[in-house]
Amino acid sequence: MDEIVDHYPVACRGCGREFSADERRPGGRFGRHHVCELPPISVILVEHRTHRLGCRGCGVTTTAGVVFLEVATVMPAVLLLVYLSRAEVPAGAAAWPVAEQR
Repeated sequence: MDEIVDHYPVACRGCGREFSADERRPGGRFGRHHVCELPPISVILVEHRTHRLGCRGCGVTTTAGVVFLEVATVMPAVLLLVYLSRAEVPAGAAAWPVAEQR
């Protein structure tokens, strides 16, 4: 668990009396509700520089090559991240609930 947030009722559901700050302390049992959130997605721009070196032995100039991942390998993951970053949270919900334990 990365973070725990405690929620206490503000007032009694029976008579409406507000609970004081002293009453809002952890008790024996409590309900649990887990929420998973994706961290913000960002793009990392990397510049790959290919340098040329001249051989002292034969005089030939050689340029370094760059190996790139196949677009077919990278695109499904990129599309999934874009889709998840644009997913809408249902009205009235702070985030998507994953599971509830009792």
